[in-house]
Amino acid sequence: MKYRHQRRQLAKARAREVKLHLDAARKAINEDDMRVAEQACLSAIGKDPLIADPYHLLAHIAYSQGRLQNAGDHILEAATRDEKNLGIHSDCGAIMNMLGRGAEAEAACRHVLESNPEHIQARNNLSVALDLQGRRVEALVECDRILSREPTHVDALINKGSVLVKLG
Repeated sequence: MKYRHQRRQLAKARAREVKLHLDAARKAINEDDMRVAEQACLSAIGKDPLIADPYHLLAHIAYSQGRLQNAGDHILEAATRDEKNLGIHSDCGAIMNMLGRGAEAEAACRHVLESNPEHIQARNNLSVALDLQGRRVEALVECDRILSREPTHVDALINKGSVLVKLG
């Protein structure tokens, strides 16, 4: 009984330290100090390598600095650590699309849409992923689903135009 209590206390202390590092990372990002933000994320990972948030932040930092491959590596780490965070999986779909990895992008987007079929960004990313895989008719269907709800959704209009051009 005593050891269980000690383990709980240690886990709570570790969670507080992780939160402090993540708060410092977010503050540094807001101040545009990506070096400090990255260090804070790495410190959070050092305290608890199983949580997703520091990897998600690292993906955003890498993306903002044009390090797309690093962003992809970090977002995949985040996605494997948190099945429920739809924002992570939506971002994963977007980054995988940018890397030309359509199948992975599709899987991430479908994961989001299983939980929230109305998630416009995931549906838009799905249309791009399908287009990347040469599945243009399916990509058009996804664009039309978006446009039926939001007729002026710019990204969906651009994606649809691009797909239509490819179809001739």
